[in-house]
Amino acid sequence: MRRYLDCLVDRINTPGALQAGDLAAYRISVDAAIAACATVRTAALAEAERALAASSDFTEPDRRHEAITRAFDQTDALQRNLPQIMDAVLHAQVSNAAH
Repeated sequence: MRRYLDCLVDRINTPGALQAGDLAAYRISVDAAIAACATVRTAALAEAERALAASSDFTEPDRRHEAITRAFDQTDALQRNLPQIMDAVLHAQVSNAAH
């Protein structure tokens, strides 16, 4: 997972890829990063499958695959929604400081 996330962040943070305040451009940048990191994701998924196969909590292949895929999909969603998340955190901090 870490290699995949690093790949996404490196691609998203490529100079010129980010447009401050332009949510649509940011999402396009994230989608391009996801596409560019597809082979890293595939390798990381296989690595996670092998690692969890040894776990007694994930003996069922379908359950294991679903859990791993969900984690990677959530990583993609988090990257797509990061500007809104950070904005909400900032607003909450400002609101808490005012009280």
